[in-house]
Amino acid sequence: MVMSWFSFFAYLFFPQIGGIVGGIITATQKIKKPSWRPPNAVFGPVWTIVYCLMGYSSYLIARDSSGSVRHSALFFYGTQLILNWIWSPIFFLFHQLGLATTVILALLVNILICIVQFWPINQTASLLMVPYAVWVGFASALTISIWRMNSTNDIRKQAIPNTNDFDFDREEAVEFLKRAFLHPGKTKCEEQKREASEKYEERCEPSINKISGSRYCPDIKTWKAFKNYEIGNGMGK
Repeated sequence: MVMSWFSFFAYLFFPQIGGIVGGIITATQKIKKPSWRPPNAVFGPVWTIVYCLMGYSSYLIARDSSGSVRHSALFFYGTQLILNWIWSPIFFLFHQLGLATTVILALLVNILICIVQFWPINQTASLLMVPYAVWVGFASALTISIWRMNSTNDIRKQAIPNTNDFDFDREEAVEFLKRAFLHPGKTKCEEQKREASEKYEERCEPSINKISGSRYCPDIKTWKAFKNYEIGNGMGK
């Protein structure tokens, strides 16, 4: 099959789309990592090279095959490319380490199938996929290790603040929001009641909220403490 230069560069750089998206998505949570994990600076260049190799490999297959053989080979190539692209958001964005492990193992299987299917068509194309398989094999071992070292619950605890750190319940939170936003400029802090004073040993000095113009108490440390202040305009106790 005759291929144009445009087709060559299209096949060569198409896999890089996933690399660009994966590079944008970064992990914001601290997770435990094995000591043998390479530095972050290694991953970008390696993936760039691997994507170029697989892109050129797919070009050779598209050029040298036709019919059902071509469709079958490119089907498994496309499948592994999709699995490659979705791994990054699953791991870094959604922090689903177990699912990420399943995806990368499925990716490795698809790459091996591609190597086998590419060989009768173009041996060079098949060999170009070998470094990709080796790198994904290493990445699979790394993903499994990170999954075993970090439970899903631990990741979620880092991603979502622990509500036990704030002494409030749903009703108190709703009441606070009503007082703060439904009557801007009219809410005022009074002297703490004796119960709050004994608990916190400090008094509230009203301040002006520069954004809304409302008066608020900067030293309220819990939602329950806020309830101990009398709020004007019919919203207080």
